[in-house]
Amino acid sequence: MAAERTKWAAWLGEPDPSGGVVGTFEGADYYEYGVYRPTENSIMRSLNTDQFNLPGREAMIAGFYRSANALTPLRNTAVKATRFTRLSVELADLGPDTGLSRPQLRWYVDGREARQARGRTSVLPAALGVPSDRRTHKVTATVVDTTTAVRSGAVRDLTSNSATWTVSR
Repeated sequence: MAAERTKWAAWLGEPDPSGGVVGTFEGADYYEYGVYRPTENSIMRSLNTDQFNLPGREAMIAGFYRSANALTPLRNTAVKATRFTRLSVELADLGPDTGLSRPQLRWYVDGREARQARGRTSVLPAALGVPSDRRTHKVTATVVDTTTAVRSGAVRDLTSNSATWTVSR
């Protein structure tokens, strides 16, 4: 499993909140043999614990992001904006006390980050550095959940989404 980077390979050997260490344990999916689970115990196996194992947590996070975005634009992205149109986004409430989310919001002008706006949910394109020339520019808000509860690259891709506006004078 580790050599082929399959299933929960990224978690192998990690201490798990459900007790023990992430590995391969035979007996899962109502089968005694031939099917494996990542930990000796978890809430998915028995009721004597209230903890999900690390691969299970990552799978649930992936499911959340398959169903919803962490960022919602509050101004229609299909309508052109000016340098003085307020662009705002709303971030999903991902439960800051769970330790399962750490969203980072960043703004970009034509692909370059406007570092002064990190974390802001509302900006003016002019303040981001959009020039007052006659060209159109792209302003993008991107949120990425940087939680340590995700190790899979495919799941990490799910935890990011963006909104882009076209801005002109």
